[in-house]
Amino acid sequence: MTRTPPEWPIDRGSYSAILLQFGKTRADLLGWALSAADPLADAVAEEVHALGRDARAQLQRGMASGLIALDDPSPAIAALLTETERLPAYPTMTCSIMDLPRSSPCPPPHTWCR
Repeated sequence: MTRTPPEWPIDRGSYSAILLQFGKTRADLLGWALSAADPLADAVAEEVHALGRDARAQLQRGMASGLIALDDPSPAIAALLTETERLPAYPTMTCSIMDLPRSSPCPPPHTWCR
């Protein structure tokens, strides 16, 4: 099965110009980056475009100080900050360094428990 590459975003310059300046590998990477979807970031970009300076200031304040620093964040900015502030589900350790034999040298933390 062959994949059809996404359409080049022409408002960012032509593929041939990027290819000439940076080479095929980087031109392909740029094409992928410009066409990759990020729904939360896309919604924020639309809000910043529609709401202007207020949304831009809100986004900058939220990125610097967190969602809690915003009094009344716009929906897209709130959604983006909520997602970026969410901690990943780390595995829970079932033992501690105290479980290691006292005579053994201390191993790297990632090897303590399995």
